[in-house]
Amino acid sequence: MNITTVLDDYINEKIVEKDKEKREAHVSSGKLSASILGWTLQWQVLKYLGVPQSKVDDYTLRKFLRGNHVEDFIASQLDGAKSQVEVSYRDCVGYIDLLWNDNIHEIKSVANSKYRWITKKGKADPQHVLQGALYALGHGSPTFTIDYVASDDYRITSFEYMTFDYKSEVDTIIDEYNKAIETRTIPMFSVRYDWQNNQKYSPYPEFMTENKTVINNLLKKHNVSW
Repeated sequence: MNITTVLDDYINEKIVEKDKEKREAHVSSGKLSASILGWTLQWQVLKYLGVPQSKVDDYTLRKFLRGNHVEDFIASQLDGAKSQVEVSYRDCVGYIDLLWNDNIHEIKSVANSKYRWITKKGKADPQHVLQGALYALGHGSPTFTIDYVASDDYRITSFEYMTFDYKSEVDTIIDEYNKAIETRTIPMFSVRYDWQNNQKYSPYPEFMTENKTVINNLLKKHNVSW
């Protein structure tokens, strides 16, 4: 018997190539997006400036793909559901995963281990809540729902939230972002959530410093300026 990775390698190469083509074809709007509301302010500004993000590894790309498959399946089970509905709030843009019976649903595919942790905790990830709140504000909906789908067996646990409860937090994040852009300020690295201290999960690990000189030198290295 021989163990071979020919099929896995072939498919992996196609996944990586498709992601590369997607990134190269993407034209940034220059606007803050709902999906990065929970990012640190520094990361948000660096993305606005077009600083290259760290490469996404093959494992993460496959998880993204799995998430897309899960989202497509859920949508296929809901009569009348609309997918990827574009919304905007205070010039911050995003796409609602599913709009069903005029209710906003943000679908998150997670491994069974994380699904157990979320259901035990009894609430959605705060970053996902911010994302859902932005969609609800843009759509004019009083509520929104974060749906967690266990990718192994498609179990679903949903958390419904009141939009107004998060309006102030969303507005504050947008205000801070707009001020940084208007004043052409690169903020020092400061986390919103503990996981952002881990370079493994950072889109800009080089910039995780409070040294302004280092940051300016990195901008020059990437040939980025205001």
